[in-house]
Amino acid sequence: MSTSDPELQKTFDDIVERTEAAKETSSGDLMGICPAHDDEKASLSIKLTDDRIMLNCFAGCKFDNIRKGLGFDAKDLFASSYRQTQVKEKKATTENLSTPKTKLELNYKEVERYRYELHDGTPMFVVIRQEAFDAGGKKHKKFLQAKVAPSGEVQSWKMKDTLRLPYHLPELRKAIQTNKPILLVEGEKDVHSAENLGFAATTVPGGAKSSGGEKVIDECAEWFKAADLLLCPDNDESGKPWMQMIGRQLRAKAERIRWLDLPGMGHKEDLSDWIEKGGNSAKLQGLVDNATDFVVELESEPPKPKRDFYLEPWSALKPIKPDWLVKGILERNTLAAVIGESGSGKSFIVVDIACCIATGTPWHGRDVQRGPVVYLAGEGRSGLIRRIGAWAHHHSANPETLMLSSRAIDLGDNRDQLPKVSAAIREMPTPPALIVIDTLARHSSAAEASNEEMSKFITNLDALKDEFNATVAIIHHVGKDAEKGARGPSAFKAALDHELLATKAKSMDGLVSDNTGFISLTCTKSKDAEPFAPIGFKLEAVDVLDELERPLAEDDGSPVRSCVLKESEPVVIEKPAQRPGRNQQAFIAAYEQLRANNPDRKGVSTHKLRELLEQTLENYTRHTWRDLQKSEVLKLEFIINETTVRRVTD
Repeated sequence: MSTSDPELQKTFDDIVERTEAAKETSSGDLMGICPAHDDEKASLSIKLTDDRIMLNCFAGCKFDNIRKGLGFDAKDLFASSYRQTQVKEKKATTENLSTPKTKLELNYKEVERYRYELHDGTPMFVVIRQEAFDAGGKKHKKFLQAKVAPSGEVQSWKMKDTLRLPYHLPELRKAIQTNKPILLVEGEKDVHSAENLGFAATTVPGGAKSSGGEKVIDECAEWFKAADLLLCPDNDESGKPWMQMIGRQLRAKAERIRWLDLPGMGHKEDLSDWIEKGGNSAKLQGLVDNATDFVVELESEPPKPKRDFYLEPWSALKPIKPDWLVKGILERNTLAAVIGESGSGKSFIVVDIACCIATGTPWHGRDVQRGPVVYLAGEGRSGLIRRIGAWAHHHSANPETLMLSSRAIDLGDNRDQLPKVSAAIREMPTPPALIVIDTLARHSSAAEASNEEMSKFITNLDALKDEFNATVAIIHHVGKDAEKGARGPSAFKAALDHELLATKAKSMDGLVSDNTGFISLTCTKSKDAEPFAPIGFKLEAVDVLDELERPLAEDDGSPVRSCVLKESEPVVIEKPAQRPGRNQQAFIAAYEQLRANNPDRKGVSTHKLRELLEQTLENYTRHTWRDLQKSEVLKLEFIINETTVRRVTD
């Protein structure tokens, strides 16, 4: 395929180069991957005639989307002789007859190539600046974007899945680390102009007139954490609104944002123009020193939602040390649970932790992050108030930033209730460091529901956790078998970052007693840290004071008392050996009888053992054998399979 027009031939060769997997078919046509849609198959037909280039996607993509994806204007796909003879006419009406109008002929040439890199210098994509002059000498410009290989060579013109970065990212990060002001300008040329005067500067790809600009800012936002930014817009209709949008989206990330107003700029002029007209380093420094703080002018516009999902290369990330809310116990912005039987002391433990965080008091020798606490009280609110009062009296500290809810609220799949909690928390002067849910059962029915219902409950808690960067601690009961953990669906424990088990300790003689006052706290799950060693506590009764700091008394004069935690050595009592029950005893007797009949064999037949048990046990059912197989007592002594039963020692 060829043409007599050299410019059209060059355009065709460029299209073939930019088209992935472009190959010639048996018919002589070229087929390649269409840039307008995601596909691994060659669906794009490319043909060259003497006067035009024809592009056709068999997947149905529009012509304009294809040529834009390749980085060409429509006029580029026609020979110059053909363009000169073509006139685009408007539809004539009785009121208006349009005169013929021809498109402006421009010969664009590449004048600059700006490389966007990761902080370590790895190239990601380039912005290619092209310029052309019309017959009257007026300059026109356009910009193309393309992915690049690690070597810096253009790899693809498809930018759909490319991570957008600020320009001169390595220099930007260095400026942030050294607390240097950074000029945020509209184009790469202005970045270089500012740097030539000794100032740190950056921009984002696309500029004010690009489509999808807000999405690009979202992608770049993370790189502006702790930055001192000066917004320097072009002096045109789109410049200031563009910078207003950037300011709104970055104000939660940047340390400071200011306006940099350049005096004496004409229409459509920018920083580079200002410098050409006499601007220098000293003048610019004076403007930076006097820059005013950024103020949102378009408050009526709803804020754009923050982008919560994006992809980052590993090379752009760095390991983060644990952000401990309670050193070695609970991390910040995690989901935790304190579980235990009724009366196990789990609520006392959580109240103790909450009060320490609210006052900045070390938790039994472990450092805490001080911060407000939200306590969603679902039961025993009066008793909870007395426990907090007892803690305050005992520690001589006022947990004034500990906020209690007025009632329990449904945090399950009830979408009308969660916003109430969020709204109440937003009214606090400072976001909470800890949010306590006491108890799960009083704040959701998910404790007795399916994994699906529990997942909805967890999703709502995650929303609270992420919005306020808070640790969410849930007080919950264990099941019938405490050793198997929390009651309810398995999705609960799976979602936790920390699970702490509170248990009532036995007396030192090993006898069960609920009145010893000893509590043991054990870490049963720690997702990203080493579990802490078991901690022992002793409940100690203390007086509760009234609002005048007088001992609170009942009507008969007896003092009102509650308990506080005092750390002690953990009371660890080994479980007493379980004694076999009636059916287990029958199992052992039947085994011994069959074993005596065949002393030379290892073990006995499972079938014969079951037959003998059916004869000897009056209440034998089909469930009896299953229960015997699961018996922990028998498992310690016997190996039971489908064909043979034998002792572990055989």
